[in-house]
Amino acid sequence: MGPPQMVLVANNTIVDSINSINLFAGNEDNKPESIYFANNVVADAIGYVFKNVDQMPNNSVFSSNYIYGQSLADNDDISSVTGFTFADPMLSADGNGVYRPTANSADLFADLSAFTGDFLLPSKDMDGQARTDSTLAGADEVSTEALAATDMRGLLTPDLVGPLSYTPPVGTPFIQQVAIINDDFDNQTTSGWTSIGAEITTDIEAVFSRGSSVKLDSATDSLSQIVTVEANTNYTLSAFVKGAGKLSATLGSQVYTADENSSDYRFTSVSFNSASETSVTISATIDDTVLGFVNIENSNFDDDQDGWVINEGTGIGQVQDSDNSASGANGSIKFKHNDDDNGTPYQPYIAQTITVQANSEYTLTMYNLLKSSDAQDSTVLFGAHTGDAIDGGVFSNDTVIASKNSIYADLNENDEGDDSFRPDTLIFNSGDNTTITIFAQYQSVSGDDIRIDDFSLSAEGPPPADTETFFHSFRLVSHPSL
Repeated sequence: MGPPQMVLVANNTIVDSINSINLFAGNEDNKPESIYFANNVVADAIGYVFKNVDQMPNNSVFSSNYIYGQSLADNDDISSVTGFTFADPMLSADGNGVYRPTANSADLFADLSAFTGDFLLPSKDMDGQARTDSTLAGADEVSTEALAATDMRGLLTPDLVGPLSYTPPVGTPFIQQVAIINDDFDNQTTSGWTSIGAEITTDIEAVFSRGSSVKLDSATDSLSQIVTVEANTNYTLSAFVKGAGKLSATLGSQVYTADENSSDYRFTSVSFNSASETSVTISATIDDTVLGFVNIENSNFDDDQDGWVINEGTGIGQVQDSDNSASGANGSIKFKHNDDDNGTPYQPYIAQTITVQANSEYTLTMYNLLKSSDAQDSTVLFGAHTGDAIDGGVFSNDTVIASKNSIYADLNENDEGDDSFRPDTLIFNSGDNTTITIFAQYQSVSGDDIRIDDFSLSAEGPPPADTETFFHSFRLVSHPSL
């Protein structure tokens, strides 16, 4: 089955969505063809509106679409997209939670002349009202037309789903949502919650959706609420978390937690059984232990060899730039031997001296790619020593804190990054050192072409003093099994 062709997408209203428009999803290598995308409205998109904006369908029509979110596209170089107006449509929810245009809405004029192939544009709106010559983009026709009951559309109910000859029974929901007061902070306050230092932010760069989120910026800050639950029932507590956050559910003396540490909002959840308890305290705090990363200059080699000490030459071996990359940054280091290189008295080498905390446990990660080999025995020695990163590449074994021979064939292919790079890790303690030198040294004598990329050095510890963590959209649901 090939990519989609001949599809009409028209007169939709989409609110509070993630990845709102993605016209190049799935595993296909080819773009969709002949997509007619007209008169749609996207409001309050979470994050960017367009994903894969540089992979738009071929031979397609885009007209009179009105979109708005935290940013236009996943590519910051894109400032506009033909057929789409980036402006807040100023929709408002009615009593049923359905979003409609208001007197404050932007001009949302529909293009009734847009070419749609063999398709016709919708003749009725979501309520069943007839579309007029002055109809708007989106799902709603602003009209005072009175409809007969048989012509009315609206929210789906069990009676409207399934074959006309069968009415499904209304049963107990498989998953049932538990009420949390002010779960989305729509009133831009923390009312309903016990707040210690928590504050509402309306900064568009920090907000998840709906105009406001909660921010914590101190280790003593917290947000909590007591919620009524059923005994002996399975539950899942969730929220969207940005930064170093901890989500907790406390039942009596039992505490269930989930940690998150991300520069973007991530869906975070923790599941539990209520046992004999009939209430749970849900809470949000800054995580007391986070994974921090040491600054390594040009760690992914997207700036060639800047920041690294390089040792190469005739009789030693070569350190070259490569376009292969473990993470799409278009850069890595290539180790190889020329025909007259013998690796004596040492092998080609890269190194960088960095600052660390004394007496701390670190994890050094390096990605390894065996590009070509005759003997399949290519080895890179990587690790840390206490000397300086100096030209020449010779360092005493007495200064090595920890090292490891990284052999591509021994690494797990299930962990591969881009271009078939595989990660290798080394755990060590920094001892009384506040600076160390990380290094990678080519070991093969068989002429293998091996590439390395994406160095990182991480350690767990308390969050930085300037840590800010954001929470939004708390949900608690019950379900039959964990």
